[in-house]
Amino acid sequence: MLNRLHLSIFTLLFVPLIAHANDAPTPVPVPTWNGEGELGFTQARGNTDSNILNAKLGLGRSDGPWDHSINVEALNNTTGGVRTAEQYVVGAKTKYAYNERAYSFAALNWQKDHFAAFRLQQGIEIGAGRNVLHEPDHSLDLSLGLGYRETVANDAALTKKTNPTVSVGLNYLLGLSPSATFTQDLNVTTGKDNTYTEAVTGLKVTINASLALKSSYTVKHNSTVPVGSKATDTVTAVTLVYGF
Repeated sequence: MLNRLHLSIFTLLFVPLIAHANDAPTPVPVPTWNGEGELGFTQARGNTDSNILNAKLGLGRSDGPWDHSINVEALNNTTGGVRTAEQYVVGAKTKYAYNERAYSFAALNWQKDHFAAFRLQQGIEIGAGRNVLHEPDHSLDLSLGLGYRETVANDAALTKKTNPTVSVGLNYLLGLSPSATFTQDLNVTTGKDNTYTEAVTGLKVTINASLALKSSYTVKHNSTVPVGSKATDTVTAVTLVYGF
């Protein structure tokens, strides 16, 4: 009788604990970085006329309502021992989504180009945006930001200017087919001394799960430039894209 009582007490106390231990919680997926690397042919026109190779790297990570992205680009060319193109671009952006459509953001950007109207353009901005269209194969994103920008002109004195800025952005995506995507990105940043506009038109065709072919046309325009510099630069590119 005593043994039965001991067995009953053991069952009541320890069997639920054992069952609970076996019912382990499902592991929460750890956010990871993913990205794309690009390598291809570029034709630059404007303040430099060069046909060269260029490389890009984009990284992204999503963690709940947070979304982080980093972009790096390099364009460099030497012909006959003479440097004809040299450009480096770095950008970082963090977004916080309040729902499927509204978000706020903070961004940093740095661009150095020894052959453009401005040798250096760098800035910081914060703002808000809205996904006006929010479909997998058809989207439109609009944003408005306030920031601060520093520029160094490509003149003899390397004139430096800093001022507050207002920026507007547009990002449009349209799926033309299961394997082809059209994109149009536009960003306008205006300050006291200059308005900088950058527009990128792209077409991306998927080859397989990791590879794609991309063509793009980029226009960069400054409203005010140093004497002897051109206001507009264009870049036509055809690149192979590797996703990971």
